[in-house]
Amino acid sequence: MRKVFIILFLFALATFIQKSIKPGYGQSTTPPTACTGAPGETTCLACHSNAQNGGSLTISVDDGIQEYVPGHTYLIDLNINAPSQAFTNAYGFEITARNQANNVVGEWIASNPNTIILDQGKYLSHYNANSSNQNGHYLLEWKAPDTGQGSVSFYASAIAGDGDGTTSGDAVVNAVEILTQDPDTHEQKDYFVSLKVYLEGLYDESTGYMKTDLRDNHLIPKTQPFNVHPYYYDSVVHVGTVPQGVVDWVLVEARNGIPNLIFPGTENLEVHLGFLMKDGSIKALDGVSPIIFKNLQPDCYYYFAVRHRTHLDIFTSEPTSTFYDVMAYNFTTGLDKAFGTNQMKRLPDGKYAMISGDYDGNGVINSGDYNNWRQQNALIFEYVQWDGDGNGIINNLDYNFWYQNRGKICCSEVQY
Repeated sequence: MRKVFIILFLFALATFIQKSIKPGYGQSTTPPTACTGAPGETTCLACHSNAQNGGSLTISVDDGIQEYVPGHTYLIDLNINAPSQAFTNAYGFEITARNQANNVVGEWIASNPNTIILDQGKYLSHYNANSSNQNGHYLLEWKAPDTGQGSVSFYASAIAGDGDGTTSGDAVVNAVEILTQDPDTHEQKDYFVSLKVYLEGLYDESTGYMKTDLRDNHLIPKTQPFNVHPYYYDSVVHVGTVPQGVVDWVLVEARNGIPNLIFPGTENLEVHLGFLMKDGSIKALDGVSPIIFKNLQPDCYYYFAVRHRTHLDIFTSEPTSTFYDVMAYNFTTGLDKAFGTNQMKRLPDGKYAMISGDYDGNGVINSGDYNNWRQQNALIFEYVQWDGDGNGIINNLDYNFWYQNRGKICCSEVQY
């Protein structure tokens, strides 16, 4: 009899524990990591299927401030608003802080007993999701990095559970809050930017260099040519002489943010003119010095765009850091060096180059570019935007570049 009683007791205990776990609260103790909705991550929907619509998630830093000071600690008010009373049985969340390059920044402090730090400080999450967890309201603590990171984005995903013991039918809500760095804490210094690109139409595989016909025939203007549609770079810049070894003018832009394939996710911070040299390097207007950017912030990450008048513009696929005074990036070593799909052309010698044929500069090689060539396709020693091979002679060879590359589109980050 005693043996039967013990067996029944153990069975009842197991049943109680099983019901108490309540997987419907979606990892009721702690959630899996990388579920914040940050770039490259999923959200709570990874586990909670058939999510209900409605509800909201708000993130407020120190009662709504918009800027942070490096090294300071901030209170973050995270509030999960359930769509109805039926979804107030349990709450859970996960949050992370990222800089413009999607790197984790700052330090989470688990001062709230209902929270826990995960994955070596990358995430802060709920601990034991249940209805006693402050009714969906969590007061969190985050310490800003000691050195400025530019803009910081807080990504969070959360659930309001219906308490039915399953992972189906809960309400899932997501939010992003962005803080910019206090401008008074920015440390200004000069950064040297060293980029390397090739132009498909001007590359000579027999020498491994680009042709300098435009400069050799005195066709490159001494006044910058990007003051027209679609660039509208209106700064009046004039050089006394075009240095030896110059292929053509280019525009270089420094961007921050997170690139997006569908719509632009970065913003333009600083633009400089440069000379593209025959070896692919981009130099300042003396043809020797690197381009100097003056408005970038220390210990931050930036992307760069390169624009040319006859080729599709390109955008770095990886950010470059101001941890070093010289920021270097080489587009020519691989197709994956340019953000987007097939954004460069592989040359016969295995190097990669910007794609020729964008004769109106709008980022799409189409009939508009052909029309530019067709209207004036028999010119000699002219500096025009439909000179696809950059020799100053407009003929069927320029048409061939357009024809071979028609239909190609540059990534959204550099389209006009």
